[in-house]
Amino acid sequence: MTCPCCQYPTDVRRPAWVRWPLSGLLHCQNCGHLWQETVEPMKYGAEYVAGYAGRPTVELSWVRLAFLWLYKKSGRILDIGYGDGEFIRQASRAGFFTMGYDAHGDDIGVPVVKDLQPGVFDIVTMFDSFEHLPDLNEPFKAAPSMFVVTVPWLPEGVTDESIRAWRHYKPNEHLHYFTEKSLRAVFSRHGYGMETREPIEDIIRKNPQSSPNTMTFIFRKVII
Repeated sequence: MTCPCCQYPTDVRRPAWVRWPLSGLLHCQNCGHLWQETVEPMKYGAEYVAGYAGRPTVELSWVRLAFLWLYKKSGRILDIGYGDGEFIRQASRAGFFTMGYDAHGDDIGVPVVKDLQPGVFDIVTMFDSFEHLPDLNEPFKAAPSMFVVTVPWLPEGVTDESIRAWRHYKPNEHLHYFTEKSLRAVFSRHGYGMETREPIEDIIRKNPQSSPNTMTFIFRKVII
């Protein structure tokens, strides 16, 4: 078994990863990535989507669009893990051609694609969704020129004991817990380099501690 991000190999002199017995996570000794080894698949159906009710998804969509606008003012967006579809609606109103791709498959009134094809979209957004994916390679099938990704910001110095009290520790839902190094590694493997990172959503989704709650990254295809 290798790390799903950096694919650090096992060496007889040094294990590539160690098992955290309390949280049930594996910890990469190279990039710091944490991931769940054994998974009971969740059902992302209507009940899960209903959980978005009462959340500031409209306001979050505006923040996300304002950030995107600084780097890309037009284009074809595929929103992977679109949830209640609010970002798709707001991005479409802002002039982007926007569709969604999500595991729940429920019809919530937004245009969707059933599979990922290269060359169709030049922007892929993944807001609070990348950490849910069993296969981190899947989004790269879309082969966009740009990714916008928001993930929970892993606390510095987190341990097997402390992670269970973290607000984003969600077994069987969050399957991956990224460090910046591990996130850069998985995108680098697919030919993308990091352009910027900002805790943009902390305007709305504040962390009770002083550290960021989530971090939003932009990755672009590296042209050789």
